[in-house]
Order: sequence, then C-alpha cells, then structure tokens
Amino acid sequence: MKITLDRERTLNVFQTAAAIAPGKNIKPILQNVKLDVNGDGSNFSATDTEIGIKLKAPESEIKKEGTVLLPVDRFASILRENKSQSISIEVKENNIIVKGGRSRFKLPSIDPKEFPDVRQFGKDKYHETSARSFKELVKRTIISVDPSANRFALSGVLLEMHDNCIIGVSTDGRRMSKMEIPAQSVNGHESTSTIVPAKAMSLIERTLDDADSEIQIAISDNDILIKNPRLTMYSRLLEGRFPKWRDAIPEESNYKIELPAGDMLNTVRQ
Repeated sequence: MKITLDRERTLNVFQTAAAIAPGKNIKPILQNVKLDVNGDGSNFSATDTEIGIKLKAPESEIKKEGTVLLPVDRFASILRENKSQSISIEVKENNIIVKGGRSRFKLPSIDPKEFPDVRQFGKDKYHETSARSFKELVKRTIISVDPSANRFALSGVLLEMHDNCIIGVSTDGRRMSKMEIPAQSVNGHESTSTIVPAKAMSLIERTLDDADSEIQIAISDNDILIKNPRLTMYSRLLEGRFPKWRDAIPEESNYKIELPAGDMLNTVRQ
C-alpha cells in the first residue's frame, strides 16, 4: 500500500476517528485507526466495539491499494509535529514508512485482518433530515445529559422518530432539554424510545460539518446507524426506561413572555 495525503486535513479526520479508540486497558488492536485504500478512495475506520465510525479521507494520490493499521498516539504525533504540506504512507514488509518533507518515520505493522469491521449502513428504512438541524439538536440536548447517573437512561439522549419530525430529549433529573426538527420517514421507519449514549451524540456533533446537506438515520433493536457521503457511524443503544418527559411540560399555559434573544443571552451571561 502507498498513498500521499494532505497532512493538515488528514490530521483533522484522523483525530476524529481516533477519538473512539479505547484506553490501553482494552484490546491493543483497537488502539489503532484502519486506513483502507482502494479504487473507490480511502477511508479511516475506528471502533471500541460499542461505537464505530468510518470517515472518508481527504483527496489523495493513490499509488498502491491496500490496508494498514495506524497506531493512534504515534501517528497523530507525527501528523501534528511534521510541518510539511503532504505526507506519504507506505507499507513495506512488516513496517509502515511515513514520510513528510525531510522527515522519515518507521512504525511496526499489525495485521489489519484482526481489526473488527465497522458496520455498513445497509438499511432500506430510515429517517432523512438536515445535517445542520441534527447537529443543532445534539448541541441543545446533550447539555442536560447526566453521564454519571446510576440510571443508564439518563446518560443518553432520547430520540423519537415520527413521520415528519425527530424529537430529542435529555434530562439529569433536575433540568430537561427538548428539541424537535423536521425530518422525513422513508419506507415507514419509526422509533418511539431510542436512547443514544452521550459519547456517541458528542461524536456526531463533532463529525457533522455545516457543509453537509442530508443525513440518514436508521434505528434497530440494539443500535443506531448514521450515514452521509463523508461518514458511516454506528452506536449501541442504552437500555432502561426514560422518564415520561411529556408530563413535565404543560400542554397549555396562561403565561407567555417574548424577549429579544440577544439581550436575554447577554443578561444571563452577566
């Protein structure tokens, strides 16, 4: 395998994928990011068995197809410290040769066949919505998640899929956040009680770009799958009973106050 990539853009994509890699107490092979290079392009993949992601690499010059496992810590350090515009990766025998400018690094190579595959989307029933809207939903709901809660249901965001919308809700028992965005159900896809872990939601917010247009979201019994032209991601769902959040919001209220958003935000900050 041999490929040449833009160093700075590769660093951004690699760091996003590497955020999933587990700590050193888990399987050592999972502390790598897999780079697949083939005729369809190149992709970075990472997983901790609970969450997995596949990201399209920046435009590259492919000289030889293949697959390689890149150690998270060492390769990220090379990308950060090397200041050349482009960087090349080549597999020779049992070594990975990384070149950038006048620098040359040699890393040990691990058999990529031992690395778990990241699940493909492959669903004919899903919801489709704006990537920007879903990113905003994550941003506005994840603030009320309680990751240290003894009740697993409170350590994630509840997603409800309806015919023409997606509702996101989170609570830590003291406060609650809720947002609704427009969406389209394809082939009758729906879900009424799906709790997505906070780690997965944070990764979604970090990965989605404002330039992205639509994303597809599919829910099965045990996981959530997300796809757009740049990425494919899956996450296991949380088990547990989410509080009856609708009971906390009055259907009707006799009180309504309209305030300028900018002035209100400035006052709260002060």
